[in-house]
Amino acid sequence: MFLNKRYGLMGIFQTPVNVIGMFIAWASVILFSYNIINLLYKKIVKLITLRGDIFYLNIPSVKELILKIDMRIAFPLVIGIFFMLYLFHKAHIFGKEKWKFHFITLIYMFIYPLFVGLQYLWSLILELIGVKRKW
Repeated sequence: MFLNKRYGLMGIFQTPVNVIGMFIAWASVILFSYNIINLLYKKIVKLITLRGDIFYLNIPSVKELILKIDMRIAFPLVIGIFFMLYLFHKAHIFGKEKWKFHFITLIYMFIYPLFVGLQYLWSLILELIGVKRKW
Protein backbone atom coordinates (compact mmCIF):
# COMPACT_ATOMS: atom_id res chain seq x y z
CA MET A 1 0.00 0.00 0.00
CA PHE A 2 2.97 2.30 0.57
CA LEU A 3 3.47 4.49 -2.56
CA ASN A 4 1.12 2.29 -4.61
CA LYS A 5 -1.09 4.03 -7.21
CA ARG A 6 -3.62 1.21 -7.05
CA TYR A 7 -4.86 2.54 -3.71
CA GLY A 8 -5.25 6.11 -4.96
CA LEU A 9 -4.40 8.99 -2.66
CA MET A 10 -4.39 6.68 0.34
CA GLY A 11 -1.40 4.78 -1.07
CA ILE A 12 0.39 7.66 -2.74
CA PHE A 13 -0.03 10.33 -0.10
CA GLN A 14 -1.83 9.49 3.13
CA THR A 15 0.00 6.35 4.24
CA PRO A 16 3.54 7.61 3.47
CA VAL A 17 2.85 10.97 5.11
CA ASN A 18 1.46 9.28 8.22
CA VAL A 19 4.39 6.91 8.56
CA ILE A 20 7.16 9.38 7.71
CA GLY A 21 5.50 12.29 9.48
CA MET A 22 5.10 10.32 12.69
CA PHE A 23 8.79 9.46 12.80
CA ILE A 24 9.82 13.02 11.92
CA ALA A 25 7.53 14.52 14.54
CA TRP A 26 8.67 12.18 17.33
CA ALA A 27 12.32 12.52 16.39
CA SER A 28 11.96 16.31 16.48
CA VAL A 29 10.28 16.21 19.89
CA ILE A 30 12.98 13.91 21.25
CA LEU A 31 15.80 16.05 19.83
CA PHE A 32 14.23 19.26 21.09
CA SER A 33 13.73 17.75 24.55
CA TYR A 34 17.29 16.42 24.61
CA ASN A 35 18.72 19.80 23.66
CA ILE A 36 16.64 21.62 26.30
CA ILE A 37 17.55 19.09 29.03
CA ASN A 38 21.23 19.22 28.02
CA LEU A 39 21.20 23.03 28.09
CA LEU A 40 19.47 23.10 31.48
CA TYR A 41 21.92 20.53 32.87
CA LYS A 42 24.90 22.61 31.76
CA LYS A 43 23.37 25.77 33.21
CA ILE A 44 22.66 24.06 36.55
CA VAL A 45 26.21 22.66 36.70
CA LYS A 46 27.56 26.13 35.92
CA LEU A 47 25.29 27.62 38.60
CA ILE A 48 26.52 25.10 41.17
CA THR A 49 30.14 25.65 40.14
CA LEU A 50 29.82 29.42 40.45
CA ARG A 51 28.13 29.02 43.85
CA GLY A 52 24.93 30.82 42.95
CA ASP A 53 26.31 33.68 40.87
CA ILE A 54 23.30 33.82 38.54
CA PHE A 55 24.33 37.10 36.96
CA TYR A 56 27.25 35.42 35.21
CA LEU A 57 24.96 33.07 33.26
CA ASN A 58 24.39 34.12 29.69
CA ILE A 59 21.40 33.13 27.59
CA PRO A 60 22.51 31.62 24.27
CA SER A 61 21.51 33.47 21.13
CA VAL A 62 19.53 31.91 18.31
CA LYS A 63 22.75 31.74 16.27
CA GLU A 64 24.45 29.67 18.99
CA LEU A 65 21.45 27.34 19.26
CA ILE A 66 21.39 26.79 15.49
CA LEU A 67 25.13 26.10 15.38
CA LYS A 68 24.75 23.48 18.16
CA ILE A 69 22.37 21.35 16.06
CA ASP A 70 23.86 17.97 15.23
CA MET A 71 23.69 17.73 11.43
CA ARG A 72 23.92 13.93 11.44
CA ILE A 73 20.52 13.93 13.11
CA ALA A 74 18.95 17.05 11.59
CA PHE A 75 19.79 16.20 7.97
CA PRO A 76 17.56 13.08 7.80
CA LEU A 77 14.74 15.07 9.41
CA VAL A 78 15.03 17.79 6.78
CA ILE A 79 15.13 15.18 4.01
CA GLY A 80 11.99 13.58 5.46
CA ILE A 81 10.18 16.93 5.52
CA PHE A 82 11.09 17.57 1.90
CA PHE A 83 9.92 14.06 1.03
CA MET A 84 6.56 14.81 2.67
CA LEU A 85 6.27 18.02 0.64
CA TYR A 86 7.14 16.06 -2.51
CA LEU A 87 4.37 13.55 -1.70
CA PHE A 88 1.99 16.45 -1.12
CA HIS A 89 2.87 17.75 -4.58
CA LYS A 90 2.50 14.31 -6.22
CA ALA A 91 -0.89 13.78 -4.56
CA HIS A 92 -2.12 17.04 -6.04
CA ILE A 93 -0.87 16.05 -9.48
CA PHE A 94 -2.56 12.65 -9.12
CA GLY A 95 -5.83 14.27 -8.02
CA LYS A 96 -5.54 16.98 -10.72
CA GLU A 97 -5.89 19.73 -8.13
CA LYS A 98 -4.22 23.11 -7.81
CA TRP A 99 -1.35 23.21 -5.37
CA LYS A 100 -2.25 25.51 -2.48
CA PHE A 101 -0.24 25.90 0.67
CA HIS A 102 -2.31 27.20 3.56
CA PHE A 103 -1.74 27.36 7.28
CA ILE A 104 -3.85 24.25 7.72
CA THR A 105 -1.32 22.38 5.54
CA LEU A 106 1.41 23.22 8.05
CA ILE A 107 -0.78 21.90 10.84
CA TYR A 108 -1.45 18.74 8.85
CA MET A 109 2.22 18.18 8.08
CA PHE A 110 3.71 18.90 11.52
CA ILE A 111 1.10 18.65 14.28
CA TYR A 112 -1.16 15.89 12.99
CA PRO A 113 1.69 13.30 12.94
CA LEU A 114 2.26 13.96 16.65
CA PHE A 115 -1.34 13.00 17.40
CA VAL A 116 -1.13 9.94 15.17
CA GLY A 117 2.05 8.97 16.99
CA LEU A 118 0.31 9.41 20.34
CA GLN A 119 -2.48 7.12 19.14
CA TYR A 120 0.08 4.49 18.06
CA LEU A 121 1.89 4.82 21.38
CA TRP A 122 -1.34 4.50 23.38
CA SER A 123 -2.37 1.46 21.35
CA LEU A 124 1.01 -0.13 21.98
CA ILE A 125 0.74 0.53 25.72
CA LEU A 126 -2.77 -0.95 25.86
CA GLU A 127 -1.59 -3.98 23.89
CA LEU A 128 1.43 -4.52 26.15
CA ILE A 129 -0.54 -4.34 29.39
CA GLY A 130 -3.25 -6.59 27.94
CA VAL A 131 -6.37 -4.44 28.22
CA LYS A 132 -9.54 -6.32 27.28
CA ARG A 133 -11.37 -4.94 24.26
CA LYS A 134 -15.09 -4.23 24.43
CA TRP A 135 -16.92 -4.14 21.13
